[in-house]
Amino acid sequence: MKHPKAEVTDLYRQAYSMAPDYLFARCGLARCLAGDGQVEEAHKLLDGILDREEFHRSEYRSYLTAQHAFGVICGEHDAVRTFCGHR
Repeated sequence: MKHPKAEVTDLYRQAYSMAPDYLFARCGLARCLAGDGQVEEAHKLLDGILDREEFHRSEYRSYLTAQHAFGVICGEHDAVRTFCGHR
């Protein structure tokens, strides 16, 4: 039986391979990869996302959640506090 985290990562990989422009799959897979220490690969998934002209609020929230996760994983706690509005 697979570990639930590995199963989630696999599901995001499948979704991303089927639709590479699907923002939720890109952000979800990026969070999973970053959590597994594959930060550089995770950042590559998010490259270019902000070039879009429009976001639905749930899409933008997914992107911000991924960025927040990177900050926490990389130990950039001051950046995360600023990002979240905490001082």
